Amino acid sequence: MDVNRSGYYKWLSRKGALTCYEQNRITLTEKLQKEHEKHKVMGYHALARNVRKTSNFAFSDNLAHKCCKATGIRSSARKRRYQKPGDESLKYENLVQGH
Repeated sequence: MDVNRSGYYKWLSRKGALTCYEQNRITLTEKLQKEHEKHKVMGYHALARNVRKTSNFAFSDNLAHKCCKATGIRSSARKRRYQKPGDESLKYENLVQGH
């Protein structure tokens, strides 16, 4: 297989272990969930800002968005859905009629 013996055994020893990136993502997700339980109205930007203020954990808003999306954390502030346009409402009679 053209693989070094030491490289194979190193890979074999860390096969089931989480990388530092995966560990950071898990801790960030837990912190975001705790913050979301306190403030359900906030979106991921505000949750990330609060987590950064309370802890010395450096991460991007994009990573916070990915963690929130993976766990289903959503803001409960705005729940707008698309509405089909209805009939035009006529409030006033057209007295000028283009003249």
